[in-house]
Amino acid sequence: MKEKDLRKLEEVYEDSWKKNKPIYYSREFIQFLKDEVEKKNWFEKLCGFSGRILKIGMSEEKKKKLQHELDFCNLDVEPSSVYSACIMSLIATVTIVLLMVVFSSIILPYIGISVSILPYVLLISILGGGFSFYVLIYPHMLVKKIRVNASSELVLAILYMAIGLKHIPNLENAVTFAAVNLKGPLGKDLRKLLWDIQTGKYNNIEDGLHDFSVKWKTENQEFSESIDLLRASIMRPGKAGRDAVDQAVTVILEGNKERMESYARQLKNPISIIHALGILLPVITLILFPIVAILLPGVMQTYLLVIAYDIILPVIIFVFMKNVLDKRPYSFSSTDITEHPKASKKGWFAFEINNKKYQVPLLPITLFLIGIISLPGILTLTGSSKIGMTTRIFAGLSILWSIIIGSIFYTFLSSKNNRKIKKEVEEVEREFGNSIFILGTLLGSGQPFETCLEKLTKKIKDQKIYGLFSRILYNVQTMGVTLNEAIFNKDFGVIKYYPSRLIKNILRIIVESTTKGMMITASTLVAVSEYLKNVRQVNEHLKEILEETTSSMKLLSSILVPLTCGTVLGMSSILIMLLAYIASIFTTLPTTEETGSIPFFGKITLDKIMPMEIFIIVVGVYMIEMLVMLSIFTVRLDHGEDWIEMEYTIAINLIRGGVIFTSVFLLIYFVFGELIPLG
Repeated sequence: MKEKDLRKLEEVYEDSWKKNKPIYYSREFIQFLKDEVEKKNWFEKLCGFSGRILKIGMSEEKKKKLQHELDFCNLDVEPSSVYSACIMSLIATVTIVLLMVVFSSIILPYIGISVSILPYVLLISILGGGFSFYVLIYPHMLVKKIRVNASSELVLAILYMAIGLKHIPNLENAVTFAAVNLKGPLGKDLRKLLWDIQTGKYNNIEDGLHDFSVKWKTENQEFSESIDLLRASIMRPGKAGRDAVDQAVTVILEGNKERMESYARQLKNPISIIHALGILLPVITLILFPIVAILLPGVMQTYLLVIAYDIILPVIIFVFMKNVLDKRPYSFSSTDITEHPKASKKGWFAFEINNKKYQVPLLPITLFLIGIISLPGILTLTGSSKIGMTTRIFAGLSILWSIIIGSIFYTFLSSKNNRKIKKEVEEVEREFGNSIFILGTLLGSGQPFETCLEKLTKKIKDQKIYGLFSRILYNVQTMGVTLNEAIFNKDFGVIKYYPSRLIKNILRIIVESTTKGMMITASTLVAVSEYLKNVRQVNEHLKEILEETTSSMKLLSSILVPLTCGTVLGMSSILIMLLAYIASIFTTLPTTEETGSIPFFGKITLDKIMPMEIFIIVVGVYMIEMLVMLSIFTVRLDHGEDWIEMEYTIAINLIRGGVIFTSVFLLIYFVFGELIPLG
């Protein structure tokens, strides 16, 4: 969901809540559902257009399989239209190529212009063919994407529904509560369900949830069982219904725990493959490259090393890592702090002057920084052809370090302030369950809410969450406002400093519950606190399960990759110098009569083997790519889709990796290089 759509939905929800009216009766909410469901993406438009022009027949088996994928993705497309769009894309590509050929062979010669269009024809053919294939596999790829993105919402969806049912035992209210507060594909699925009820596809919410449960059963059995338990809770009176809600939360948590344990056991082989592809293979290829370049001087060119080492190999490793992460059964949900008054936008750095917030874009400054730092090295390499080996090395290092420093500057400043805010909010979220349990217990004794709030703040004085409840108490006592205003007022409400949707919604339930009596509020808070406690315990257990794997990946990204790259570069530079020294020895021997030189070795020079500065940049760029990919892989395993943590981890690993890489390389070069007399 786009940010503007999210704000619009939030406004509708706030308005309905203030009017004490269910949001699903709001005309604005119904219109929002209609706009979201009827909005077509590029794929639906392309397939709709192609299907009207070209009709393609297909077997029932393929049609059934493709229809299942389209239904899962909520794509309003006929299966045959997907094949029509693929064929139409190929026809368009062939047409463009033919027009280019006709234009270049007839029109251009007629006006006296001769141009070779072969490269352009190849480019258009590759792009067009690739796009046609992408259209064909788009539904399958979208299914995988939805599965991965939904993994972080499965537990939250059940949790929100359970909280909604504890607050008001109404299934439609509970589904709406989850649909409004989930931003990803699962939230969109629930909003589609609500729209289907509005349009009469389902007679009631129970029938809609049954189909919803069946749809997700193949993806997550426990999630489907939890949905069925929530449906059944409405049919069971009293304690039996409440127990069914509790059981739904337990089932989804225990199921994900078992799935994650199995996933962690299966990670050992992928980690070994990443070690082999990321370290062993590069070591072998780089050490052998100077020798192969001598044996096959016309074949092993520098650009081949760049393509193989900095493009093909990283892409292979990236695809492999992505496939491993796509199989992850459960992903942790990250805390969204974009609404915090001190948070900065992604790619920007926020700071305050005289209590006024300013934001600076980091990308232009990063590019300027890279240009300034790399300029001395570029000028050195382009200024003279006769440059010593040591000068070339430091020139290459200056260019490489400009990339490293620029990347560190961007990722560190982009994440620095936001990470601090996120850590504080996460700490409050961890303590929130225990705090509302204490508050619920105090309210259960029959004391006034304000008195209970005072006692709560005394009990949690040494915790981070103290700031949340003490601010609420301060606003109520000092400013004389209602509890609702103390929490949710746009100007002084405390919630803007704790932009957690979970905290925000539970506080909203607390405010609404207080109008129905303290005992109802107390029972609701105690139940919700148990859910939060169970979720936190399971999340901690899952992180312990992955600890061995993440520790291995952290060691790989922080030490082994830069150490290996620095060692390989150092040894390769020594090998290049040694080959050049051997060549200089052979030039002193008698020459052949035919050529006047020593065969083979007499023709070797340092530049013909491999320019040292290029070698440094190639290996250094590969190291940067590996550190970035390993950082993302580790964070996604440990924290889920947390881009703030990813950027911060990338910055730290680049700092450490750059220092290790450079130190090891220079140490090997100056220690062993001095033993080879090149002069």
